[in-house]
Amino acid sequence: MSTFRISFATFVFIALTGLATPAQAELLVNEWSPFEFPILQDPEAPCANDPVFLAQGMQHLKVSTLRNGGLAINFNALGTFTGLETGEEWHWRHNFADVLPIFGDNRVGTYQDTLKIIGQRGNPTYFAKVRVHVTEIGGEMKSYFEVEEITCK
Repeated sequence: MSTFRISFATFVFIALTGLATPAQAELLVNEWSPFEFPILQDPEAPCANDPVFLAQGMQHLKVSTLRNGGLAINFNALGTFTGLETGEEWHWRHNFADVLPIFGDNRVGTYQDTLKIIGQRGNPTYFAKVRVHVTEIGGEMKSYFEVEEITCK
């Protein structure tokens, strides 16, 4: 959820600063940063024995304009999840990509989020993938899910 907030905040900031339609794509943000935070397991869909994990690693954020006046946001993170009770470890890979239109008559936004938490030493692997399209038709916003997959094996 926090990655979506970063993406949305970046989009709003750039849109409000009067981003003009560029003649070519332009890189606006390209940064790496470390992260560390506790995360609770979903009690309704548990995938491991620990109720709380420590997530640690690096994340990369890249924001660029598109030739048609849109905005592309790519976020990649990798690191580890460590169970705070058992000490068991998982490897974490997270990617999301937004394509957000700013100008034009046919405005279609796409949001794709892929999360894989890879179990080590016999622990289960969690995988989630979601793709959402948002379209403006005649001033009305419509959205639909193209892909939605969540597994714990």
